[in-house]
Amino acid sequence: MVPEENFGGGGAKFNQIAIINMLKKEGVIFRGGLRLVSVGEAGAVFEDKDNKKVVIACDTVVLSLGVQADSSYVDQFAECAADVLTIGDCNTKQGTLYNAVHTGHEAGYFI
Repeated sequence: MVPEENFGGGGAKFNQIAIINMLKKEGVIFRGGLRLVSVGEAGAVFEDKDNKKVVIACDTVVLSLGVQADSSYVDQFAECAADVLTIGDCNTKQGTLYNAVHTGHEAGYFI
């Protein structure tokens, strides 16, 4: 639900800009300001600020849910996939971009 201009906040601004530029160069599409409504066979369903549905076709969903450790959402996804991994703020109280990238990197190796 974070606006795109706030993506990667919490660390050094220089690093934030560099990482976002590298991701965009590799074709990553950023969509900010959306609220996840559901995940199904067609992909992830979101609502924008005007409550209009936006469907993004995908086979993997990565959630980033804020800066406080909160694993309560993990149980909701336990039956959706064979493996549900917790990364970033979901498994720590550090709440930094470094931690999110590091634990996401480890999860990527697992997948």
